[in-house]
Amino acid sequence: MKLKSKLLFFIVLFLIACQTQDKNFNKLSHFVERITGNNKIDNYKYVFVITDIGCSGCNSIFARMALNHIKDDSALFLISAGGNVFDISCFVNKKRDNVYIISNEDFIKLPLLKKSGVIFVKENNIDTIYEVKYKNLKNDLKKIENIIK
Repeated sequence: MKLKSKLLFFIVLFLIACQTQDKNFNKLSHFVERITGNNKIDNYKYVFVITDIGCSGCNSIFARMALNHIKDDSALFLISAGGNVFDISCFVNKKRDNVYIISNEDFIKLPLLKKSGVIFVKENNIDTIYEVKYKNLKNDLKKIENIIK
């Protein structure tokens, strides 16, 4: 009897985790379609979100790393930074189809990140989310680069 109860418990936990993942993917999918004018999230493997919230030096370093991938059509760039804290002209001036300038109000509607970060998408699911944090910045940037390669 205990085995059946444990098994049922783990099945319920698994289903709840899958539903949360699906909800987050759907939120991201709808957000991207609205911001980009109906581009599908399926077109992208990763979404760079660059804001001026949090550590300005960290955001600047993250933005420079992200800029290395601007010619990658499987990358989507959502820029929600005004350029007052760090220079975003390198994104604005590129005139790429995968770069979108969004308002802070729009950024707040994407509840998956509270500040700059990257969202990896794989097989219609959110695979991994990295948020820029001062504490682990170097390691996180290395992990991000390794996943992209």
